[in-house]
Amino acid sequence: MSVGRAARWAAWLAWPLTGLCFAAVAATVVLVLLGSPATPSDAANLYQGIAAAVAFTLVGAIVATRRSSNPIGWLFIGIGLSGVLGVLT
Repeated sequence: MSVGRAARWAAWLAWPLTGLCFAAVAATVVLVLLGSPATPSDAANLYQGIAAAVAFTLVGAIVATRRSSNPIGWLFIGIGLSGVLGVLT
């Protein structure tokens, strides 16, 4: 695979991973609305976790799309995904 083709493939992969993060955020919000957190501080922690995960994932997707060889973008996507999956579970 050529370098240009690999870069396009990597840039394409960043957005589906971001979509996966948003799907997990949507599932988390639905589960929070169906149940209720034990205390208001639990709800605040959930929303802060969701906000941080979305921010990390969006910044990571932008960096990974524009500079696919830069590992920081991919690390940010990974941090965002692991954060939202942690909140979801």
